[in-house]
Amino acid sequence: EEQPSLDVEIASSSEEQPSLDTETAQEQKPASGRRRMLVGVAWLGVTVLLQLGVALVEWKFSAPSFVTGAAMVIAFLTTGSGLSYIFDDLVKPVSRYFPFTTPYRVVVGLFTCTCLFVLVAPQLMGSDPSRLSTPLFSPPPNGTSFNRTFVPPGLLSGLGTYPVCHNMEWNKGLMDEGKHLQALDILAFAQAVYWPVEADVLSELGSATSGTDLGEVRLEALEDPSTIGRIGVFTLPQVNVRVLAIRGSQTAKDWAFNFDLWAPSFLFRVLRDFMPFAELVPRKFIRTVLALDLRELAGLPPPWHHLQDRVHEEVMRSQADGYRLILTGHSLGGGLAQIVGPLEGISTMVFSPVGISLAMSRAGLDDRPELPVENTVVIVSPRGDLVPSKLDDQKGTEQHIMCTALSPVDCHSLSQTACELFRRCGDPRGRSMEASCLQQVGEDWQAVPWQGFAWRS
Repeated sequence: EEQPSLDVEIASSSEEQPSLDTETAQEQKPASGRRRMLVGVAWLGVTVLLQLGVALVEWKFSAPSFVTGAAMVIAFLTTGSGLSYIFDDLVKPVSRYFPFTTPYRVVVGLFTCTCLFVLVAPQLMGSDPSRLSTPLFSPPPNGTSFNRTFVPPGLLSGLGTYPVCHNMEWNKGLMDEGKHLQALDILAFAQAVYWPVEADVLSELGSATSGTDLGEVRLEALEDPSTIGRIGVFTLPQVNVRVLAIRGSQTAKDWAFNFDLWAPSFLFRVLRDFMPFAELVPRKFIRTVLALDLRELAGLPPPWHHLQDRVHEEVMRSQADGYRLILTGHSLGGGLAQIVGPLEGISTMVFSPVGISLAMSRAGLDDRPELPVENTVVIVSPRGDLVPSKLDDQKGTEQHIMCTALSPVDCHSLSQTACELFRRCGDPRGRSMEASCLQQVGEDWQAVPWQGFAWRS
C-alpha cells in the first residue's frame, strides 16, 4: 500500500533534477564567457608581440619578404582568433549572415580571396609589358596650332562632354591657352612611366607633345622599373611645367605594397556590407582604428615615406626655378599621388586610383586643415573599373566616365580611358588616336552617341 507513495517521491525528485541542471548551467555560463574573453585578450596580446617582432626583424636583419609575409599572415590569423572569441556571441544575433557562420571565418575568407587576387592580378593586368609598339597619340600635322574655337564632339552631338577635359585646365598662369595642360596631356605622362625602357618613355611623350604648343619634353629622372611606385620627373620648358608621374601596379612588389597599404580598408569595406547599421559608425573612428601600424612603435617610417621625401625634393626645386608642379598617377600610382599630393599641396590629377577615404589617418591627412584632398585632387574614374570603386572610397573631385569595354580589367586600362576621353572631348591640339584606339576599342571607337555595350553606372 505504501508503494505508490514511494513512486510519487521518486517522480518528484526526478522532476526537480532539470531545475538543478539549469541552475548549474546558468552558473557556468558567466564563467565560460569570462574564459572566452580572457582567451581572446591573450590571443590579441600574442598578436601584438608577433607583429612587433616581425617589424623589428624586418628592420634590423632585412629578413626575406616571404618570411615576414608568412609571419604577418600568422599574426592576422591570431588576430581573427582573438576577435572571434571576444565578439562572436555579440555579433551573431544582430548580423544578417553570421548566424550561418562566424565573423572570423568571413574575415579569413576575405583575406584568402585578397591574397589570391594579389597573386593573380599581375598576370591579369600585365606584369611584364613589352616594348612600345603603338603610342597613344600621333602628332598633329605640321603647322597645326591650338584650336581656340574647338567644339568637343559630345557638345556637337548635343549630349554634352566631360567637364574634366572641357572646363578644367592646368597651368593656367600663362595667358596662352595652348600652353595650358589638359586631361589628355597629363594622362600621357601617367602612361609613359609604365614603359620599362627609357627610350619608350620618351617616345610615348614625344608623340603626345611633338608639334604642339607644349614643346619638347625633357626627362629629369626616372627610377628603376623594379622600384615600388616608380617615379618619373619630366619638364616642359616651353610652358614652364614640371610633371611628376607615379607608376601603378606592375611588379610583385607593387602588389605586395597595395596589400600592405590598402588591405585593411578593403577588408573593412567588404565586411561593412555584412553588418547592419555599419554606416552609422563614425568614419573618423574607423580611420583611427585602421591607422594602427606597429611599425611606428619600432621607429620605422611609413611605407610611402621615401616617396614623400622624393616629391618634397621636387617641390623645393620647382619653387627655386619657378616651375609649376603637377602630380599624376594611375591605379596604385594614383592612390600614392592622392596621399603625397595633398601633403605637399600639389595640384594632382589621377586616373583609376585606389581610394584613400579609410586610409587617410594612416597617411596623416586627417590632421591637415581645410580638406586637403578635396582642395588638390581631381580623379578620373571609369564606370566598370573595380579599383577606384571597390577598394576604398574616393575623397577628391571625381569625374566618372563611361567604359565601352566588357571586361573590368580593360576598364582599368589607361588606353581605354584615353580613348573614351578623346571620343567625347576630342583634342584641340589636332592630335590623332586612331591607331591606338582602333586597337583598344574597335572601328566604332569615335561613335557619339555610343550604340554598343557600355558601363554607365
